[in-house]
Amino acid sequence: MNRQKLFRAPYLYDAGGDLSKPWWIELGYRDPRDGKMKRKRYQEDLSVLKTKKEHYSKAEELIKIYTAKLLHGWTPLDDDRKKQVV
Repeated sequence: MNRQKLFRAPYLYDAGGDLSKPWWIELGYRDPRDGKMKRKRYQEDLSVLKTKKEHYSKAEELIKIYTAKLLHGWTPLDDDRKKQVV
């Protein structure tokens, strides 16, 4: 039996270093409802920064956070479910 990946590690999309374009953190996860890989992008924290150095340091911090959460079994669906309950 083949082992399936549960997630794809988060990475930074930096628009080729262009600060006028959106930057985001992208990750992949296996949706437990249908077993298919899904993609999720997070860019809210990166849009307010002014310099490349700030963008890269914040992205590094966010990637570490998302990676740790994924390793402990979290999926972005967990956040979506919490929003619906509130």
